[in-house]
Amino acid sequence: GVVDVHEMLFKTADYLTRGGETGIFTPMHLMICRKPLQQQPNSAEGDE
Repeated sequence: GVVDVHEMLFKTADYLTRGGETGIFTPMHLMICRKPLQQQPNSAEGDE
């Protein structure tokens, strides 16, 4: 969920910053998201 995405983005930012500081690579992260065209029924109701 939202917490998992937040943790992933936080870790990614940390590792990309470290890589950029050491000169290994230029830090860059691209995430593309798309809203569904139609609302899907909530099949995972109660799952967290």
